[in-house]
Amino acid sequence: MAIPFLSGLEIATGTHNEITFTGSGGAKILAPVEMYLDASNDIYLMSHSSVNLTLGNNTATFAGNVGIKESSIDANLHITDANPNIKFERSGQGKWAFGMPNSQTYLAFDETSDDLSTPTMVLTKTTKRVGIGTASPAQQLHIVGSQVRLDTAGGGYYLHNTSGAFRGAFHDNGTTTNIFGDANGSTPAISIESNNSTFA
Repeated sequence: MAIPFLSGLEIATGTHNEITFTGSGGAKILAPVEMYLDASNDIYLMSHSSVNLTLGNNTATFAGNVGIKESSIDANLHITDANPNIKFERSGQGKWAFGMPNSQTYLAFDETSDDLSTPTMVLTKTTKRVGIGTASPAQQLHIVGSQVRLDTAGGGYYLHNTSGAFRGAFHDNGTTTNIFGDANGSTPAISIESNNSTFA
C-alpha cells in the first residue's frame, strides 16, 4: 500500500498562522498556495501572492470569476447544468427563481417551481419574444391575462414600421381618445369624447 506524504510543507508562526504549500503544483494544488486566518477570524486562500478567496463571517468573496459545474469560466458567474437556475427567497415573503428549464432554450422567471417548470414570464432565445402568462409566446409580446393597463396623463400606444416611421396610434390626452392611422399623426381617423364619436 502506498503511504501518503507531504512534500514542501512549511508551517510558520509570523503575522498570520500560515500553512504554505511550496511543491511543484498539480491538478489539485497550484503552488505556491497559502491559507491563513487573520485577527478578525477571516480565512484567506492565496496563490501566487494574490488572494483568490476570502471567507468571513457569513460572507465569501471571490477575486475572480466563479464557475458552477463549469471549468471554462468566461463570465462573473458561469453555471452549466441541465437545469441552470438561481433562486431568490425571503422568509415568509415568497420566492423567485430564474434560469433555463430542462430541455428548453428560453430564459424563465418562476415564482412557484424551483425547477422553472411553471414560468410566469419567459424570454425566448431564437425568436426574441416575451411571454407573460405563457411559455409559448406567438408574437414579440404575448400576454395571457384579463387586462393590459397603461397609466398616463397623455399618451397611448404607437405603431411604427421597421424603418421607424409612424404608422398609427391609439392616444388619449385626458379629454379625448383619438385613433390615428395610415401614417397620419396629425388628424385622427376617429375621435371619441363624452360619448360622441367623430370620424375623419
